[in-house]
Order: sequence, then structure tokens, then C-alpha cells
Amino acid sequence: MKANSFLNTLDQFIKLSAWPIGSLIVSAGSPFLLIHITLLFYIVSSILMFLLPIQEHTKKNTVQDKGLKNFLLSIRLGWEYTWRNVHAKSISFMSFFEGIGNGVWISAILYMYVKEQLHVGEEWWGYINSVFFGGMVIGGLLSVKFSQSVEKNQQFFVLFGPFCIAIVTLLFGTTTHGALALLYSALYGIIEQWKLICLQTILQKNARMDALPHVFAVQGVISSVTFGISTLLMSFIADVYGIRFSFYLSVCCFLISGWISYRQRKIWSYKENHIAIKLRKQE
Repeated sequence: MKANSFLNTLDQFIKLSAWPIGSLIVSAGSPFLLIHITLLFYIVSSILMFLLPIQEHTKKNTVQDKGLKNFLLSIRLGWEYTWRNVHAKSISFMSFFEGIGNGVWISAILYMYVKEQLHVGEEWWGYINSVFFGGMVIGGLLSVKFSQSVEKNQQFFVLFGPFCIAIVTLLFGTTTHGALALLYSALYGIIEQWKLICLQTILQKNARMDALPHVFAVQGVISSVTFGISTLLMSFIADVYGIRFSFYLSVCCFLISGWISYRQRKIWSYKENHIAIKLRKQE
């Protein structure tokens, strides 16, 4: 829990810092300079990833040979394990609906929201994004500081997190005051960070170590697919029915995620997860 909190906080802090730094580079140079710097960072990042030490864990169902056939088999194993593991399956369904709900936070929607609903300058689009990442940093720092308390109350955060986010999203989508929009954006970031850290920790504790790469790969696929779906869907709804209707749909998606979490409320228990860890160690 503490390690996940630290890494997520660091990730969000970098994103928060990247907003003003990117703006300065564009102002002092050009957008093309920023793109080239971004490309350079991706190349360096890829090289560093290849240098990471990887400890192999040999299992009977672990795919070790290379080739297209085994590559496809590896993908299939990830989906099969996700479907069999109740924690991975529940988190996947929650991620799907929350991914669609998160579509209201894309740049195109927020740009329309700032102009048509808040009636403020374009710079508020940057303020809202920065405050959101700032909220995630605060949530991460609090999780690092009180990691044991957060872990023991992880069931509370996973159960009520989606419902709280639904309420904050509704308030954000209906307000016409810029200051309140910033407050709701920060609250959204804090709650989202707590929920994400708890779910990530629960998934790590309740999945086999050799299956974790496959499970996280599945989570990445779900995240990418839902991002594409939500971008098209939310943009269409905002364009045809108005900006508020896109937020109403987002609220519905978070409520569905909360309903899924409530139906599986027993598996989020701190005690249940520690029992699962002991059984896994015995195996």
C-alpha cells in the first residue's frame, strides 16, 4: 500500500509539473520543440525499461517460448485468469464503466465546459487540470502518511469511492462558479487516488505473481478501449444534447461501478485479503 501510494504520488506530481513546463517550452520555443523533447523522453524511458532486472518465476502455465502462437496464448491466459479471479473480474467491470465516465475529463469536453458553462477564460481549462492532478498528489501523500489506516479501511474506500465520485461529478457538471469547479476537481482527484491505490493493492495481493503481468495487461487494454469509446460517446452527447448531459451519463457510469463494488463488498475486506495472502503463500 505504501509503495503504491508513493509511486502514484510521484507519477501525478510529474504530470502536475509537466503542465507549466510544457507551456513554457511552447512559449519560449515552438510546439515542434515540445514534440521532439517528448519523443526523446520516450526513447530514454524505453531504454531504461529494458535495463530493469526481472526475476523469472517458472510455473507450469507460464508461457516462456517466443513466437506468435505463444504470444496469443499469453494474451488468452490473461483474459482467462481475469475472468476466473473474482477480484480481477470485478475490478475490470468497474474499470470499464469508470473509464467511460472519465470521458467527461478529456480536453475537448472541459474546453466546452469552461466556455459554455463557467463563462470564463481559456486559462481555466489549465487551472482545472492542474487542480485535479494536485488533488491526486494530495491524496497520494495522505496515503503514504497513513498507509496502514488506508489499508485497514480499504473496503470503505472501494465501496464508497465510486458513489462519492458520482456526487462530485454531478456537482462539478452542474455548477456555474469557477471557484466551486476547482474545489470539486480537487476533491475528485483526492477520492480517485485513494480508490485507485486500494484497488491496485487488492489486485496485487489476490493475484498470483506469475499472472500479474497478464492481469495488468488486460487492465491496460480495458483502459485504452474505454478511453476511445468514452471520447467518442461523450463528445457526441455534449455536441448534440449539451455539456450537462455528458456529465449526467458520467454520473450514471460511476453509480453502476459503485453498484458492482457493493455487490462484491465482501472481497474488498482487509481481513479477507489477508486470508487470501496466507493461502497463496501456503500454495
